[in-house]
Amino acid sequence: MSGKNLLLFFTLCYFITGCSNDKYMNLSIVSTTQHHLENIELSEERSRSLGKIEGSDSRFWLTLLPLGFAPTPYEAIDDALSKTQGGYLRKVVVQRKSFHLLLFGWDTFQVFGQGYRFPSSDTPVSPASESSPTQENVSPTPSIQNEDEDEIILD
Repeated sequence: MSGKNLLLFFTLCYFITGCSNDKYMNLSIVSTTQHHLENIELSEERSRSLGKIEGSDSRFWLTLLPLGFAPTPYEAIDDALSKTQGGYLRKVVVQRKSFHLLLFGWDTFQVFGQGYRFPSSDTPVSPASESSPTQENVSPTPSIQNEDEDEIILD
């Protein structure tokens, strides 16, 4: 192989491997706000459907220098929910995509799912109620379900 053909071969290999599109994770249900889940019935009949929604979080690269913070699935989910003021997503697919050339590049997380609003009887947990614990919102000692018996073992 001549030097010119070898250079062309490596250049083509570089451009072919410069792109990726991966399914990062599948989630059944996800929300970025805190709620008292014991008071919520998450049935599709009681929650208001918002249809299919999507969100993303991206970062650009310029000559090996990242411009901005690293993209995260959390921010992509938050972006999807904030567009429609949704409460949670069902049947969620998170994809990670990247594209890089010699001088610039791009990384992103994209989220696709069915958006829902929580039933109107539920309100998000406010930061004030989290800082001063009451009997209702104090989390109990973590518990483990014993598979052989129906008793709960507290740690």
